[in-house]
Amino acid sequence: FNGRVYEHYFPIDDKFRVTRKWSERPGDFFFYGTLHNLKFSYEFCQKIENITEPLKVDVYGKWMNGTPRFGNIDYEDYKQKIEKNKYLKYGGRIPDEKLIETINNYKFFVMPHDGAEPFCLALAESIRCGCIPLVVNNRRTGAGNWIDWAKDCIIEYDNVDKLLEKMQWFVANRGNNSLIKTLQQRSDENCLLYTSDAADDMQC
Repeated sequence: FNGRVYEHYFPIDDKFRVTRKWSERPGDFFFYGTLHNLKFSYEFCQKIENITEPLKVDVYGKWMNGTPRFGNIDYEDYKQKIEKNKYLKYGGRIPDEKLIETINNYKFFVMPHDGAEPFCLALAESIRCGCIPLVVNNRRTGAGNWIDWAKDCIIEYDNVDKLLEKMQWFVANRGNNSLIKTLQQRSDENCLLYTSDAADDMQC
């Protein structure tokens, strides 16, 4: 590239939109996307087994095998951590015709990230559908600004422990009407921040 910087944009299809009010969604936490340690960390799969407040994360997506992104993590061990975890429910890949409906069934898009990447399409799509993203992003590594395009739409934690603590806190306080009202407003604001026009301005 000879020192030149090329801007790359990821417009999101207008089909990704709110079809169900945030406070009326039956599901709490979910993830969808390619399943590997970068996007859905092995550490999260381990530590969720030790939580004290029962909760469930529905996990959707396709497995990525044979990739160096797993590093020293054994692929089969990672897969078992998800498929046999009592707090994680693996639901396979979401069919395209069911994707919008499925996203709108959940309040929070959970992304226990472990690293950096150019962009995350599933994150952008979930924002457009009114989900509140809960993201692990360790800025101390020096690569945490990869997600700055979405910084006004996400709730960010610097480690898995803090994410799990907040998830358990929500489950324990889900009957708090003031909290639900505040989070409903946050969902509405996210949709306004990430409209079709705004998506054209979000670059990586």
